[in-house]
Amino acid sequence: MTTLIKTIKADEQDKRSWTVELNGKRLEEVETVRIFNENFGELNYGMTIPGYDGISFHENSGGGVVCVPFVVIDGRLYIGMVQQERHNQGGKVWNLPRGFIDPGENHFEAMAREFEEEIRYSSPDKMVKPLSGDPCNPNSAFFETPNKNEGVKFFSIEVLPKQLELESISGGFRFRSGILKPLTKAAEQIYSCRFFPWRETSCSSDMFTVAGIARLLSSQFISL
Repeated sequence: MTTLIKTIKADEQDKRSWTVELNGKRLEEVETVRIFNENFGELNYGMTIPGYDGISFHENSGGGVVCVPFVVIDGRLYIGMVQQERHNQGGKVWNLPRGFIDPGENHFEAMAREFEEEIRYSSPDKMVKPLSGDPCNPNSAFFETPNKNEGVKFFSIEVLPKQLELESISGGFRFRSGILKPLTKAAEQIYSCRFFPWRETSCSSDMFTVAGIARLLSSQFISL
């Protein structure tokens, strides 16, 4: 894999601002550092194009997908959120279903797999639409997406009102009994799935959730 990170030359060592430690021992001179997973991606440290040291991450399969489930009930838009454990965010959070592209998949195939794994719901193709806009770079300070179609793509998935029922505890809607498929290994990591008013979900602390809702609201097939 080609990375935008370059080797730190001997006469550039004084430009380093990052400290690199290995097993608790500080490395005084570093040319490059590469940590990688062949099925996932690689993290590189070295000299950046602007001329300072830094890190970057590149996903092997070119990015990921975010699913934006929605339903319109009595003229009001509700967004489907899943509750799951996100340790880097401090524990259980509500966010849109999402995931990485597996080797050999395209964005659409990854979206269908992730949605079925996490929600256990198979949506007819006619209810699935790609949301307009370029693929997103999660954080351009650290993520590399230099190639066409690399990054995160967003898809909307419309759910029919008759498939949902009101849940009194959360105040949101949930799938009726018998709609969802049996639990999968991936779904066991999901605590619950609920549909909440879009204004409530747009205040999420999760960047992908906010971006997905914004893409949905700007689409031509949603009218509020």
